[in-house]
Amino acid sequence: PEYFFDAFHEARAADPGALLLYNDYNLELDTPEHEARRTALFHLLDRLQKAQVPIDGVGLQSHLRSFNYKTFNETIYRRFLHDLAARGMKIVISEIDVDDIAMPLDPKIRDQQVAQMYARFLAVALDEPAVVALASWGLCDAYSWHNRTKYFPEYIRPDNQPQRPLLFDAELHAKPAVYAVLDALKHEPKRPKVLSSHSLPVQTAETEADDPTGGVPRQNSIRCYFVGLES
Repeated sequence: PEYFFDAFHEARAADPGALLLYNDYNLELDTPEHEARRTALFHLLDRLQKAQVPIDGVGLQSHLRSFNYKTFNETIYRRFLHDLAARGMKIVISEIDVDDIAMPLDPKIRDQQVAQMYARFLAVALDEPAVVALASWGLCDAYSWHNRTKYFPEYIRPDNQPQRPLLFDAELHAKPAVYAVLDALKHEPKRPKVLSSHSLPVQTAETEADDPTGGVPRQNSIRCYFVGLES
């Protein structure tokens, strides 16, 4: 759409130091729908770049779903990220969480399976040097949109138990997903300090990979953010 052109130009004029991203979803699976969305995204980026629109990168929402995650293909997703990077795009994993609707009732088993999904996805995503930031779509399960069933009834589990999609539980206790994410961050490749002249357009809390309570981000490392959602 033509308004994309105006939006990016106006944003750059308003804040020359902002990191300007196009944010989208349903791009990670090996399915006809996701492949079509990936193709459409590349066409859009090609148009924007041909018109010299000031876009810096792409946000990939990455709302992972247990019921269809078997169609996640590491090779296809790795190639997708590489093709974004080849266009000069910075990449932000912008809204990651895990829909556990198809997982068992037992919270311990569920938490382990959620952690495994984070680990499998991030092993691919963070291996791409163009990925410059990772944002969790919320801090704790109690305030996840997956548990706002009045507005999102499709996320009601068959057993009517609350979902457990995030890194911390309702009492802010760290879950296995925390350590899966930390492990992925510790093993991510070194990358250039790409955010030195841009800031992320969200309210965030930064954390080092080996310090889940906070700290100064390490040079040449990815940045990890929690996006706070209103209760």
